Amino acid sequence: ACNAGAAAGRGDALLFLNNDAFAMPGSVAAMRAALAADETIGIVGAKLLYADGSLQHAGLALLDGPVSRWWHVHRQLPGSLPDANVARDVLAVTGAALMIRRSLFAALGGFDERYVNGWEDVDLCLRAWCRGLRVRYEPRAVIEHLESATLGRTRGDRANEARFIARWDTILAVAPRYPLAEVPPVALAVPRDCAGDDRWGLDHVRRWWGGH
Repeated sequence: ACNAGAAAGRGDALLFLNNDAFAMPGSVAAMRAALAADETIGIVGAKLLYADGSLQHAGLALLDGPVSRWWHVHRQLPGSLPDANVARDVLAVTGAALMIRRSLFAALGGFDERYVNGWEDVDLCLRAWCRGLRVRYEPRAVIEHLESATLGRTRGDRANEARFIARWDTILAVAPRYPLAEVPPVALAVPRDCAGDDRWGLDHVRRWWGGH
């Protein structure tokens, strides 16, 4: 459905927004501005909040352990968390609110339709990195997301995860993990000695991703 919608669109940027996601005023414009600000940015994601204002998503990162153990950065922490309001490059963003250059989407062949409503967004982001284009988290774009409210949302989870691991296991096995002593656990959060610069995100991705 997303691929069909993209084919019918006419703009130079595509916004994918879940049917249980509600954009706050100015959010779409903020994502568009982030995408237009730098030609090396291929995908932009948003800050997602639960209805109570706590964080659901501030980018996606790898936890210590198997490749499949991804985590929404700062999940369940307060929406006012200062670190969640810093724009930065991340490994991936959720497809619940994802903006991508049309040219990149076409070059990548869109979402991989072998996934059934799961993991295709992370897969798309990693394929964008493979083409040398960055994935950007933009906190000025704020989305309230009910999360998995669509009926049947999780039916394909096991098959989707297996397909993702089969494709990316070898590459991601050498990716660095950045766990912090937080509860709930948060991966790839800004180190405690970081002054707010987002170079940590871009540098760690480039360090191991450039050769693949």
